[in-house]
Amino acid sequence: MKTTSKILATILAIVLLISMLPMVSNAATLTINNNTPSSGSTTYEVYQILSGTAETGYTLTEKAAEYFSTNVSVNEETGVLDSADKVLEYLTDLASDSEGVTYSPATKDAFATDYKNKVEADQTTATSPLTVDNGYYLIYDENGDPRSQNMLVVVDGDKTINVKAIGITVEKDAPNGDSYYVGESVEYTITTEVPNMTGYNSYTFTITDTPTNLDITEGTVKVSIDGEEITLPAEEITVANNVLTVELGNYLFTNRDTLTVGDKIVVTYEAVVTSDAIDSSTATNSAKITYSNDPNTTGTGTTEPSTETVYTYSVTLNKKSTLGKDLTGAAFVLKSGNKFVKVGVDGAITLVDAQNDATTFTGGTFTISGLKEGTYTLVETTTPTGYEANEGMEFTFTIANDERHILSEESDYLEVVTGSGLDGFEMNVINTKDTILPSTGGIGTTIFTVVGIAVMAGAVIALVVINKRNNK
Repeated sequence: MKTTSKILATILAIVLLISMLPMVSNAATLTINNNTPSSGSTTYEVYQILSGTAETGYTLTEKAAEYFSTNVSVNEETGVLDSADKVLEYLTDLASDSEGVTYSPATKDAFATDYKNKVEADQTTATSPLTVDNGYYLIYDENGDPRSQNMLVVVDGDKTINVKAIGITVEKDAPNGDSYYVGESVEYTITTEVPNMTGYNSYTFTITDTPTNLDITEGTVKVSIDGEEITLPAEEITVANNVLTVELGNYLFTNRDTLTVGDKIVVTYEAVVTSDAIDSSTATNSAKITYSNDPNTTGTGTTEPSTETVYTYSVTLNKKSTLGKDLTGAAFVLKSGNKFVKVGVDGAITLVDAQNDATTFTGGTFTISGLKEGTYTLVETTTPTGYEANEGMEFTFTIANDERHILSEESDYLEVVTGSGLDGFEMNVINTKDTILPSTGGIGTTIFTVVGIAVMAGAVIALVVINKRNNK
């Protein structure tokens, strides 16, 4: 009996001792820092794939076991992903964007989208922190961009993760118009926003602008944030091989405590339309941003480029008679408003005050290139022999729907051959023959007068003669 009592006392002591030990919990707190530039709503879908830890070992959840056995294509050597170890290796490769992944789905984004569509979420929440069990998780941001938001996360105790930045956008614009002369300077703007840099130890934010048929004017680049111009070191604003690069990452990260997420960043600069724009009638440039998109690594993302196009115009003029005969011996100048068009040796267009300083276009067919949208008057300074000079030859270049160029006829002497397109327009300049009837005050009038007087004199003489005969 004493022995039994001692045994019971020992057991009771052990039970009491165990009850005094701290309880070991499998639960963990998962905190998600959302680093999107805007403060829009976020809905997270949480999927537990493996339970356990690396120390205790992992076990496939029931939902995950069913998914991986039927939805992941693997090679013959690996076989079906039917164990936690195989699934863990696959997920680890996806999470690190390993190039060695030969399974399908072969990317984290493709896997996340497929898993989300086929498996029911364990939690759906818009709040953080979350209470979860230790394990391996897929966290899907229902409102985010899957390319940057899907997270494969190992939870082994309390954990904080920083969501990759999404929503970085760039907009390119030529605010002063869509059409320019060759040689004219165009003002451009690049607009983006201050990103959220929470959780980062450094930040990359590089704006690159690549022009075609444009020469960037160095020294014209300005950067402002929330309407205030900022100064960057010279080496952070460069133009190399006619490509503009603005390195903003260091400035943004250094001043992150005084900047407001979402404030407008505006880069302005000027570029000159070159004669290379004549062939296509266009000049374009394309801006993009390379930015840090993962606070847990040095990874970067790149925005979709934003492209801005401006236009020039070319017109070919053919000198024709009313019967369609090709004419030569004509000369013209072109007016824009009260000024005259002058074409430089490099194709650049300038406007001059005096007609004598303007470019004279001669021949039966000639082309005027590098013009911009607007109304022009063709002035005929030399007329083909035997033809009347034309006046009031006015035509207009316009843009329809920001894409289509239309040539509008504004003169009875101009016949449109090609009136729309991007590669140039064509018109016939019609001249009429000099009239065969004599004009008032000319030599023809004198002849008619002399002949008339002679006829009248003859009639008078004949009348006198007849009267004399009758009186005899």
